[in-house]
Amino acid sequence: MRSWPPVAACRIAAGATFCLLLAATAPLSEARGQPVSATYEVYFGGFHVLDAAASWVRGSGPYRIFAEAETRGMLGWLFPWKGNTETRGQVEDGSITPLHHENRGESEKGEKFTLLRYDPNGDIAETIVQPELDWVDRHPLPADAGKGTL
Repeated sequence: MRSWPPVAACRIAAGATFCLLLAATAPLSEARGQPVSATYEVYFGGFHVLDAAASWVRGSGPYRIFAEAETRGMLGWLFPWKGNTETRGQVEDGSITPLHHENRGESEKGEKFTLLRYDPNGDIAETIVQPELDWVDRHPLPADAGKGTL
């Protein structure tokens, strides 16, 4: 059984919250150009452990998805972490093409930054990861890992 450190568990919770927001707001996408947003206070075992907020803006063609999260309460005191992510792209003829994805996170271990830029076909054209990842005990991503990303 895999044991998740508290901060990793919060990152998973933030990702899950972001996915739930997108699923919950999908029916509202008809209100194009109007932002859809949600805020969450996550509790675990009765303790406030995470605050998260996300928004989705979709115009007649472009879209923008933004989310941020931060540990709170006792967990925030023991393992301070905050992060945000933004994705922008284009929707045309029922096809979604990502153009830009940025992810930032800060913890006691320092700041992490990831940037993905896509070409007009939606394929990853540039990747910046700072600091460089330590691949010890990690499985490498397949070459086509960016295919189908949003």
